[in-house]
Amino acid sequence: MPKGNSFIKKLITSIVAALTTIALLLVPGNSGTIPWFPPVIVFSLAAIVFLIAIIFPFIWHSSGTKNNIQSDKVYGILYAIIRYTIAFNLASFGWKKLFGLQFMVLPEMAAQPMNR
Repeated sequence: MPKGNSFIKKLITSIVAALTTIALLLVPGNSGTIPWFPPVIVFSLAAIVFLIAIIFPFIWHSSGTKNNIQSDKVYGILYAIIRYTIAFNLASFGWKKLFGLQFMVLPEMAAQPMNR
């Protein structure tokens, strides 16, 4: 593993936090059943989160190379984001399984012919 303050570790941590956050955004928003949270907004937010995850490590590395305490706080925040988004994703998956909501299809979509 690279040393504690390396740019690669910061980049990977930031990207993993972004991917877990994007997965969390896709849980309610990918189905298109929430009128105020359409897929256009969901995927736009996902793109914004990913762009921030790519840009943030450059800013973090340029300002945090002298101050390890600040860098440790940022790692703590990113690790908390990763932990809680994974926990929420697992919990929502479990609730969908328990209540039979996992593979729901909208009636409009079910009424369309399969062979177009």
